[in-house]
Parts: sequence; C-alpha cells; structure tokens
Amino acid sequence: MHPLRTRWAYVLFAYFCLFALGFLDNARGPAFPSILSDLNLSDERGSWLFSAASITSFVASYSCRWVLPLSGSLWLLRLGLMIMAVGAAAIGQSESLLFLIFGSALLGFGQGVTAVSQHTLIQENSPESQWRRLFSGLHSTYGFASLLAPLGYAHLMGLGWHWSRVFLLFSAIPILVLLSSSLLAARRIPATPPVRHKVMGDSIGRQYFWVALFLGGYLVGELSISTRLVLLLQRGRGLAADQAAHALTGFFLLLFLSRLLFFIKPVTRWSSRKIIQFCLVSSLLSYVLALTGHHIWFVLCGALMGPFFPVTMEMMATIFGVRSGHALSLAMSFGTFSIVLMHYGLGVLSDWSSLQSALWLGPVSLVLSLVVLSTRVTRNPLPSH
Repeated sequence: MHPLRTRWAYVLFAYFCLFALGFLDNARGPAFPSILSDLNLSDERGSWLFSAASITSFVASYSCRWVLPLSGSLWLLRLGLMIMAVGAAAIGQSESLLFLIFGSALLGFGQGVTAVSQHTLIQENSPESQWRRLFSGLHSTYGFASLLAPLGYAHLMGLGWHWSRVFLLFSAIPILVLLSSSLLAARRIPATPPVRHKVMGDSIGRQYFWVALFLGGYLVGELSISTRLVLLLQRGRGLAADQAAHALTGFFLLLFLSRLLFFIKPVTRWSSRKIIQFCLVSSLLSYVLALTGHHIWFVLCGALMGPFFPVTMEMMATIFGVRSGHALSLAMSFGTFSIVLMHYGLGVLSDWSSLQSALWLGPVSLVLSLVVLSTRVTRNPLPSH
C-alpha cells in the first residue's frame, strides 16, 4: 500500500471553508453594539445573536457523527457553506429580534457542519505526520479571517454603510468558496467504525466526555474575548469605537501570527499536551491582568491562545485515531453548547452587574480546561477496536 500523500486541493478547500466561517463568525462582534442600538435590545436579549447560532451549531456538530460516514466530508462542507450564506444574508435583513434569531440559527447550523467536516477532510487527505502543521495552517486561516472581518466591517461602516448592508455583502463569501470546489471529486473514504461507546459508558466513552469538556472550557475563554471586547472597551472603559475596534484587530492579528508561526515552523521539541498547557496557563494570567489592569493584556491573549486549537486537533486525532471524526463531532457539539451557556450567562450577568464582572467567566473556564486536561485526558492513543 502506498503511503498517503497530502492532496493539496482538498486541504486548500478546507482552508477556504474555515476562512468563510471565521469571517462571518467574527463580523458579529464589531456589529454587536450597532445591532443592540438599532433593534433596541438589552444585553440579555441581544446575546441571542450568538446564543441562537451556538444552539444550532451544537445540533449540527452532534449530528455529524452519523451523517459524515454517509455523505463524506466534501459534500457536507458544501452544504455547510450554503447554509452559512443564507444565514448571514438573513441577519442582514433583520428588522426584529425574531428574524435576527432565525438568521443566527441558520448561520450557526452551517458553522457546526463546517467546523467538523473541514477537519475530517484534512485527515482523509494527508498523512498523520503532517497533521500538526496542516491544522496550524487551517487555524491560521481562521485567525486571518478574524483579523480581516473587523477591519472590513470598520472600513465599510466608515464609508457610510449600514451594518445590515455589510452582512449582505459578507454573505457572498461562502458562496465564492463553494464555487471553488466545483472541480473537486468526492472520494471514497474507508468508513469509520460504528459508534459503540456511550459517553461515560466505558473508558473510551469517558475520554470523549473529558476531551469535550476540556475543549469547551477553552472556547468559552477565547470567545468571551472575541465577542465582547469591543462592547467592554466602549461601554466599560470609555474608549472610542475605532480604538475598541483596533484592540480587537490586535487580538486577532496575534492569534493569526502565532498560528502562522506554528505552520511555518512546527514546534517538535514539546509534546502537544505541554504546548496546550502552556497556552492555557499563560492565557489565564494574561486574561486576569486584562480584567484587573490595562486592556493591552486582552490583545496579548491572542498570541497566547493561538496555538491551542490546531495543536488540540492534532492531539485528538492521535488519541482517537479512526474514531477522531466521532470524537471531534462530540467535542465541537459540547463546545458550542458551552458557548450557548456563556453567551446567556454573560448577558444575564452584564444586566445584573457589569460586563467587566461578567467576563470573569473567561478565566474560570480556562482553569476548568487546564484541570481537566491535566487530570482526566489520557496521554496515550486509545485502542482501535
């Protein structure tokens, strides 16, 4: 049997898909204050812009464990792109909270489908020895999209565009990515083993749960910054809108550069676990300093958090092997469920107290992630049967 070679056309398509996902995902944060003002929403009600997307993303991610073996990663990615485009366009047409929730729900469903299948597409089309580098490259595109989204949004708003018109334009991005896949042929991939392990039902099922909890804790930490930083700096610390946008841009720039560095020069002297532990500890310290001191520490969190996601994807693929598609589906679905709770919790706590106080949820979640990784997640690959 010939060793698997990297099929770059499929890898690049996965990269483009995450670019579209990241762009739409991170256009919401800068638009959030304008949406609250335009639709006359409180923080709690406005948080449905994020919560609705997280709920449907949870459903989509969880469903992928059954759909992937039937459809394959390529066709599932195409479906996710179409749904994301419709959802972003619907957000742009929103004139009420109900329609905003509808658009957000569609966007989230497309994101959930895309988030799982882009990783499995890379695993199916590259050797295991390349996964750390390729996953770092994949999540560099997310960082790049995260950087461009607030810049593009701010530029168009500076030209006098309304936020709704901006979202209508951005909805074209996943359509363009979808068209780029027209020359790719769906390939037959050996089926993954049937799901026989119930969560917490046996040793493998328990690892599904612990990895999902560990990932969910981190996601709450990162997304609490990326979705609320602009609002915090404008409302809580008195910064002008452009200054707050520049801080968010700095966060995403460092997120992108740190992932790009791992793609260009992979770190081989440290194990995946040690790299992740370093990211969690340093991000936790920076987050606490940001809440108690200058907001520049929020920006620095981008550099410290950057390597986490691609290295975690590599660690999961190594631990679960042929089951990694199922594990990733469960982990992403649990992660999005954690984000649902985060958005709702931040909205409620912000109305009760202040956004500054509510954001302590971020460091608490990073501590949870670190404890679970260090004490519960296995260090060894699981058996393949």
